[in-house]
Amino acid sequence: MHIHHPVLIVGQGIAGTLLSFMLYRRNIPFMVIDMPASNPTSYTSGAVLNPYSGKTKPGVQRRSVMYDTAIGIYQEMESFLGIPLVSDGSLVFFDSDREPQPDQVESFRDFFQHFETVHVCDPVAMVHNEVLLKAWNAFLKEKEILMEAVFEEQLLIPGEDAVAYKGAYWHAVVYCNGVAARDSNYFSPLRFTRNRGEVLYLHINGLPEQVIFNKGKTRLIPKGNGLYWCGSNYNWDFEDMIPDEHWKAETIALLQSWMKLPFEVLEHTCAERPTTVGQIPFIGWHPLYKRIGICNGLGTKGFSAGPLWITDFVANMMREEGRTQYQSVLDKFLL
Repeated sequence: MHIHHPVLIVGQGIAGTLLSFMLYRRNIPFMVIDMPASNPTSYTSGAVLNPYSGKTKPGVQRRSVMYDTAIGIYQEMESFLGIPLVSDGSLVFFDSDREPQPDQVESFRDFFQHFETVHVCDPVAMVHNEVLLKAWNAFLKEKEILMEAVFEEQLLIPGEDAVAYKGAYWHAVVYCNGVAARDSNYFSPLRFTRNRGEVLYLHINGLPEQVIFNKGKTRLIPKGNGLYWCGSNYNWDFEDMIPDEHWKAETIALLQSWMKLPFEVLEHTCAERPTTVGQIPFIGWHPLYKRIGICNGLGTKGFSAGPLWITDFVANMMREEGRTQYQSVLDKFLL
């Protein structure tokens, strides 16, 4: 039996991108199979790295480790690809229950109106997610290690020593295909939850471009040259992927009452997120089919926590250990 490549990665969202990069830098051969979607979830993410999002002291400490790991990985990718992929910034909360900072209020009076308190978290970082994903896609194509094709799971034949797919044999196959994994014959018992988020892309002149602004559930994230990502909601009850005009109107009304600066709506889009019960990622190996793995369910933490989670997954893979930190979750639902 000839092993064509050690690893077949299904999907090139943020999980597939991080996994393939970490394998590449360790000289582990792989192939990525992915069919470009019209509105990939990883492209529409806010992609903010925030070490302050833990609600408890241990939570903050975990976020700090995730943040430091993520910064290191993205800076390594910057150096490898030769393009800027991450930038520093501040996260500003308006009228929240966080400890107010009266001395900061006047800093934002020229841009916003009708707010009483401000809390500034500094530093945070922002990943240029679309730039990252497109640049890595181009690199994979250049190296001829990307198949732009639909993954046909019915042609996958798992075995004890290898997994067969379309006449080739693989040491391992890893699902990184987002919400599509919910329909997999191997992973459908996992407790994925469906949720959809709405995003507006705005053009705003005059706002400080290294600052993320947050009011209630609405967040403005700078994407450069006056472009801002504005979102997002969480909708667990939906039947289609048609953007919600009611949410758009409500968000525009909030922005008009909050901001002094004019803005232009450039685009309104929505995407389905692969989230999980308890926000616990699905990372590990199928308990019955030992050479079929999954690296999925990263949800809104994907860009922040994904680098640490996937670093651990790759280390486990290199040691050829059958269990990961989250293996018990997979065992619970798949056995």
